[in-house]
Amino acid sequence: MEFTLAKKEKKKRLNKVTWVMLFIMIMLVLFRFIPVEPYAAHGLGDLEDTSKIVQIKELHIQDRGAHLEPFYYTTVRTRYFDNLLEKMYSYSLKHRTEERVNLPTKNGHVPLETFPGLSAEDDLQYSISLKWDSVNNITSIALKYAGYTSAFHEKVEITNVFDNFEAAKFLKLHDEILSFNHQSINSVEDVVNAPKNVKLGDTVPITINREGKKVEFALTYAQTDESGKPIIGFQSGIMRYYDDFDINKLVAFPESLSGDSAGMMISLQLIQSITGEDLTKGYKIGGTGTINADETIGEIGSMPLKIRTAVEDKADIYLVPKSSNNDEQNEFEALKTKVEIKTDLKIVPVENLQEALEFLRSLSPK
Repeated sequence: MEFTLAKKEKKKRLNKVTWVMLFIMIMLVLFRFIPVEPYAAHGLGDLEDTSKIVQIKELHIQDRGAHLEPFYYTTVRTRYFDNLLEKMYSYSLKHRTEERVNLPTKNGHVPLETFPGLSAEDDLQYSISLKWDSVNNITSIALKYAGYTSAFHEKVEITNVFDNFEAAKFLKLHDEILSFNHQSINSVEDVVNAPKNVKLGDTVPITINREGKKVEFALTYAQTDESGKPIIGFQSGIMRYYDDFDINKLVAFPESLSGDSAGMMISLQLIQSITGEDLTKGYKIGGTGTINADETIGEIGSMPLKIRTAVEDKADIYLVPKSSNNDEQNEFEALKTKVEIKTDLKIVPVENLQEALEFLRSLSPK
């Protein structure tokens, strides 16, 4: 009799545990489908070899720097969250990571920085536009320093189209803008100035060249920005096309790489590959920073993560944008992170490409 009662009691406890587990599983499934405001989280990435992006064969010349140590750009891992379950999980990881004292290791997508309101679609669209602008600057500046000349022509093109705006209904990346609001377009300034004095609800024509066909659309200013200015949701930029080679094959960004923070390092790799000058001197040199049209090195995001990544991937030297005023924080962030993680990584702030080259040429071979 006692044996039977014990058996029943054990079965009752097992049933209770089963129901609790089933309830938890159901709640987790429900949380997976409860939408929340999207946001992105960044974690440690990798030092990546720039020579794998630069395809010198497209210039129909030999890669004279193929035997030299390459330059390295820095990535961060990004994960996007848009439901309650993932958000709860990310908060847990972020809390644990912030409490660490020592250098964090690469543990999957451990988020160290979060960006509320940033969805995967918005981030991708913005990053694509940065990438295309960067390719133009990288190529034109690096070729100049390498002494390589080639005829080219330029077009004013659509470099970004924002979702949920009027422009997204009609325009595509790389549409060439021929006219806007009855004004001929020859520069980005023309695009900015053409719709002056427009009001919310006004409709203006835009004429584009899409794959050799001239197309005209009527765009309505149906939304405003935060300041109340009417906008239709696109950005434009100057795209340079060379007669001797395909610019997009010369600097062949992998699909996984977005944004423009690799600009400086790819420019340096191009110069080394074209000229054969040993700029790295046997050191593992990483870095980050955009390359602007005036050859200055621009600020980037996630600097603390990139310094930590460089240390973990055993870089000897790391180039960063120089901070020349209170609005530019990259240099300060890099040096602060160096102190926090107690590393001997040599951090070198540079203001422009010429300054970076002068530092590299001053190095003694390793």
